[in-house]
Order: sequence, then C-alpha cells, then structure tokens
Amino acid sequence: NDPFGHFYGTPMTSAREQQRLRQELARRQHIREMERRKLAEIEWRRRMEAKMAMEEEERKRRKLREMEFIERQRRIEKDEEERRRSLFSDRVSRDNEFYY
Repeated sequence: NDPFGHFYGTPMTSAREQQRLRQELARRQHIREMERRKLAEIEWRRRMEAKMAMEEEERKRRKLREMEFIERQRRIEKDEEERRRSLFSDRVSRDNEFYY
C-alpha cells in the first residue's frame, strides 16, 4: 500500500490528493519530532536529577568525613591533654615524696 498511489498500474493521484498526503506526512513527522523532543527532555531531566542526587550524596559524604576528621582531632587533643596531665601529676607526686 503505497501512500502516494503511484504503484505499478495505478493512476497518479490528483494534485489535491498529493497535497493532502504531503500535509498528512508533514503532520506525522511533526508529531514524531515533538514526541522525540519530549522524550529527550524527560531523559535529560532524569539525568540531571541523577547527577544532582550524586552531588548531594558526595556533599553528605564530604561533610561526614570532615566531622569524623574533626572528631578524631578532638580525641587526639584530649588524649594528649590527658597524657600531659598524668605526666604532671606523676611528677608532682614524685616531688611530694621528698617532702614527706
């Protein structure tokens, strides 16, 4: 079934019929193009949302790493302070042995 009707043995379609068929073809191509664009936009939006989600995850991970780093630093400083205090108190108690 040839849309333009110029198949073997069939008479040529009239100019008006050809015009109608051309318009129909153009309309269908336009509709197809619009559908393609809509799908492309949906796909693009999906990609962007995925990218944003990935970046958000990365930000959360970075924040968590920073918090863990800060916590580790605090613990190190606390341990250091504790060590200094115990050394000092050891020295004080040793010094005090001489006074009694």
